Amino acid sequence: MFLLCSVVWLLVATGTASVQLKTDLFKKVQFTLCFLHLTEAVFAKDKLQCMFMCKSSCQFSMFNQSNGACNLYTDGDTSQCDDTTGDHQYVYRKATQTSIHVVQNTTNINWYDAQRVCLASGGRLSGYTASTSNDDVVASLGDNVCWLGARKLSSGWSWLSGESVTATILEDHYATCLIVWYSNPKDPIRLHDHPCDELMSVNQIRCDLY
Repeated sequence: MFLLCSVVWLLVATGTASVQLKTDLFKKVQFTLCFLHLTEAVFAKDKLQCMFMCKSSCQFSMFNQSNGACNLYTDGDTSQCDDTTGDHQYVYRKATQTSIHVVQNTTNINWYDAQRVCLASGGRLSGYTASTSNDDVVASLGDNVCWLGARKLSSGWSWLSGESVTATILEDHYATCLIVWYSNPKDPIRLHDHPCDELMSVNQIRCDLY
């Protein structure tokens, strides 16, 4: 009897640990769905089962408790986003470690195609966090010219990670994509808005890989 109880306790404890481990791999975040690409729509009994279904390249899961719908997403090209978009939803994002991948000497490319280069590499255009300042961005990029992973929505500027952009942006093009420009003593603000579909001569594409 003691042995049987011990085995049952071990199975319960192991199962609980597995569920806890899976939950720890995901973080509940409020996200705009136009940042995402729906890869699969399935059904699950609960949010944990929905998380378990988010495998391989899947990065986000969203469970609807009322009907059991489980939507699985990867990052998208954000082509459906604009400054009127405000469809923020709660999703579960994989809490994965990221690394930087740099494609050098890339010229004449728009924001969307730069994002697609990163998507094909298994990531998204590089961004920062809500606490990142303009000086932090400049220090990390040097004199490189490149598109950054941020879009302007109805609520303001947002990194593709879902965090708000608090760094200072010079908005002189009334546009919804973000580019970092050459340093200029007369223009200390190097983050500029720019039309997403305009071809720009950039010297690198920086991708956050996960």
